[in-house]
Amino acid sequence: MSEPVARVSRYIDMTAIYTLIWQAVRCRHQLIFYYGDYPRECCPVILGYKADGTEAAFMYQFAGSSRDPSNLPNWRCLTIAEIRNLQTRAGKWHEGKSHKQTQRCVDWVDVDVNIPDTLTGDAPLPFGSPKLRRRG
Repeated sequence: MSEPVARVSRYIDMTAIYTLIWQAVRCRHQLIFYYGDYPRECCPVILGYKADGTEAAFMYQFAGSSRDPSNLPNWRCLTIAEIRNLQTRAGKWHEGKSHKQTQRCVDWVDVDVNIPDTLTGDAPLPFGSPKLRRRG
């Protein structure tokens, strides 16, 4: 007898961290967390999914550290699964001085702080939802 094949839902369950970041984008709250063993302080600007369904966020890191601390502040494309010890806080919103190129981090946008229509939902959208916006 062959082993049963797991069926994958069309919608992927989102993580609790994704939901907390979703709330932070809507409230324009800062995030404090560890990523790659470095403490980071960021403002989350866009949250959603990569083409393969991986949860991702486009953030502006204004403080903390990174592999190259001289490269701060700067834009970051972060995979949600790698974020640890996440906290949110109210504080000054940072988005940098220039935004000249289209972001290539998030392929399917759930919330974008600069697109008001994405900030009105009752809950985060799962990957595969027809309500997600295609990047660009």
